[in-house]
Parts: sequence; C-alpha cells; structure tokens
Amino acid sequence: MLDAAGHVTQINLYSNNLSGKVPAEINTLPDLQTINLESNQISRIDTGAFSGLNYLRTITLDGNQISTIDEHTFDGLSGLKNLDL
Repeated sequence: MLDAAGHVTQINLYSNNLSGKVPAEINTLPDLQTINLESNQISRIDTGAFSGLNYLRTITLDGNQISTIDEHTFDGLSGLKNLDL
C-alpha cells in the first residue's frame, strides 16, 4: 500500500515461500509501517533485519519456522506496537 506521497507503508509477503532470513531489501522501505511475513519458511531474524524502519508498527511473522532471533533485532523500533511470532 502506498501513502499519498507514493511511499510504501504496508507490504504483504504472506505465503511467498521466503526462506532463511528476513529479506534485506525490506530496509530500503523507510516509510514502512506494517509488514506481513506470515506463513513462509523464515528460520532466523538477524540484528538489523528491520534497521532504519523507524515508522514500523506491526510485524507479522507467525507461521514460520523461526529458531533464532538475534538479541538486538528489534532495537530502535520505538513505534513497534504489534509483533506476532
């Protein structure tokens, strides 16, 4: 979804066969507020996975096979309100 200025604010990658770690390309969307990564095969969330996403409020990751979440993964996400694992 785009806001009035054409910035990406929501992205839905539900059941897209993503595997391994959270895609690094997500960090290129600085206005992102909501991301749905539900029902993929993501197994790890590295430090910096959501780096620079200061407006991020909702992260949905349930339905994955997450075995590792680095200690500082969510540092700097002061606006984060919902985290579904």
